[in-house]
Amino acid sequence: MTSLTKRRIRLVGTCLTTTLASAAVGLIYISTASAHTDLLSVVPADGSTISTPPEEVVLTFNENLLNTGTKVVITNQNKTIVAKDSARAVGRTAVMPWAAELPNDTYTVSYRVVSTDGHPITGTTTFTLLSPNRSPSPTEKSAAPISPSPDAIVEPSGASSLTDPNVLIGAAIGTIGGIGIVLVQRRRKKARQQE
Repeated sequence: MTSLTKRRIRLVGTCLTTTLASAAVGLIYISTASAHTDLLSVVPADGSTISTPPEEVVLTFNENLLNTGTKVVITNQNKTIVAKDSARAVGRTAVMPWAAELPNDTYTVSYRVVSTDGHPITGTTTFTLLSPNRSPSPTEKSAAPISPSPDAIVEPSGASSLTDPNVLIGAAIGTIGGIGIVLVQRRRKKARQQE
């Protein structure tokens, strides 16, 4: 093998190694940046039927929450708001007091919380209260249901991780790093050839 062939093999190996290392760093950044807060549990459990009214609704997440931005709205099966504006964040949980006088019904808990990394998390969960000591939900049409105000409605986020700015930044860093390494290696090669 000539010395020129050995240099080319070494150059290709170096370029490949540095490009792979740069890609690995980019992937590590992307995986940590795109980690999001998730709901771990809710009491009463989603889809459950309970016979005793809860004292409070508790949503537990895998990361701490900011008290600012914590919003929980509870509606009955007629979409009438029965509780709002009294939720609080405590560590990894959002806690909403339960109104003791609420009748048997199916309730939807819509939530919007903000994790300490600033990402909002939204979702809904439902449960049915079916207590033998409570009256059934009123079915009278005399009172029109209260329509939720636009800021009381909590919509689930459908944001894709591909549109997450942190993912895009990580991908750009990895790409630019790889291109930069290739350019540096080419300059080194030209400098060696001129010697």
